[in-house]
Amino acid sequence: MNCFKSEVDDLIHQKGLSGKGVLVGHLDTGVDATHSALFGRIAEFKRFGYRGMTDETMPAWDSGWHGTHTASLITAVAPDVRIYSGMVIEEGHIVSRIIAGLDWLLSCQVKIVLLSLGIFTHSPVFRSLIQEMVQRDMLVIGSIGNRGAGKASVPGIYPEVLTVGAADGQGYVPPFSGSYHPDGTETCQKPDITAPGVDILAAVPGEAWATRSGTSMAAAQVAGLAALLSEAFPALPAEVLRQALYASSAPVDARQAHRTNRGVVRPLAAYHWLETWTAAPGLSPTFPSAGEIEQQFIDPRIDKQLALAGDGDLCEVIVELESWEVREQVVNMLEDLLQSPEIAGQWKEVVARPILVLKSPKWIIRQLMAWPAVKIVHACDIDRWN
Repeated sequence: MNCFKSEVDDLIHQKGLSGKGVLVGHLDTGVDATHSALFGRIAEFKRFGYRGMTDETMPAWDSGWHGTHTASLITAVAPDVRIYSGMVIEEGHIVSRIIAGLDWLLSCQVKIVLLSLGIFTHSPVFRSLIQEMVQRDMLVIGSIGNRGAGKASVPGIYPEVLTVGAADGQGYVPPFSGSYHPDGTETCQKPDITAPGVDILAAVPGEAWATRSGTSMAAAQVAGLAALLSEAFPALPAEVLRQALYASSAPVDARQAHRTNRGVVRPLAAYHWLETWTAAPGLSPTFPSAGEIEQQFIDPRIDKQLALAGDGDLCEVIVELESWEVREQVVNMLEDLLQSPEIAGQWKEVVARPILVLKSPKWIIRQLMAWPAVKIVHACDIDRWN
């Protein structure tokens, strides 16, 4: 039996927890900040457009319904959290928009980050920024995706993310909930845990309510639970909160062991695990540092994009350099080349990592691709997202 709601009620009512003082990052389709479920709880809102540009004058709104639904599930669990919500999906150029949103959240001092989104393509530039979040003591929570067993989305497959799958009222994993099995084995590496994700009632824009199912709904509730635990144990690092949620989860039925790495989240068990936790000397995340990328990654779609482009066309890519010094060299080069009357183009610098979102003639991009100091060249968009 899935007792998530009753155990959360115990944490809120009996222990007086509400998520007060905890800042949560939220990247989604936006949010209806006027809804009663969210009114007064949105600390800041940004809409990220093409190449990560923002409109500073735009009030909070939702381009669909998904963001309002997930944000209200955070506040249903932790009603006094403050949410930094970024609109990053449903309008194209999703990769560059999510990167801009992650970069923004890195400046917002949030403790919990909810990424109820996913793309079905390898994206090391995402991982670079998520690794930066982990290094800065942020707990990143993501959804596994809704394409069923054996299918999973990025960033949910990354080890730095606490990845959540869906469970029904009895704790069973529904058919739509994804999973990740490395090397085609039956061993389930992701999701780490599951949470309620079937027929979940929450807010949608226009002061309405709707029932939805999905791993996004499950991840949002875990983000709310993480906020409660962070309020209760404010001195503990994010990695310990992650360990508590993982280690205290209830194992699933053996017949469903291939659908989740650990089991069903248990709010009270996680709380008690933290009560008895003793710091191990030198505790730190065991993930690679933000600078570790084994070899240069060139998105295979870039060659096709450049081949189809005319000599005078501008192409858009995301470039990560091996150091800040190298990025400064590239920026100086771009300033000389792209601001001349003969060559149009523009770029945006990511603050947290040496990354550029670049729009330029293809010959400049080919020069960068041939430079060993360039670690990643990634397309700004993908064909599909989930």
